[in-house]
Amino acid sequence: MELLHSDISSTILKRFYSVANALPFGLDKNFYCNALTIELQQLGLKVENNKLQKVKYKDQTIGQCTFDLVVNNLLLMQVSTEKGFVERKQIVTG
Repeated sequence: MELLHSDISSTILKRFYSVANALPFGLDKNFYCNALTIELQQLGLKVENNKLQKVKYKDQTIGQCTFDLVVNNLLLMQVSTEKGFVERKQIVTG
């Protein structure tokens, strides 16, 4: 499967696993989000936390959702701390 914005996506995945391996399992997801934010910002990426984003269908707003991380205003992320579960959502905004 080809990832949208593969250059940024692959960077996020690498840093995600670095954080996951460095922090103990079972912490509140905010710890993981904050650590990942630090990692990505150190690379020069723009990261927004807990951002309310409009969800559109055929150019019409159908609702809103708060995403854990928004990276470079391109990739929206929901982080889960459930063991053995990684969720990635990629939505092009704009």
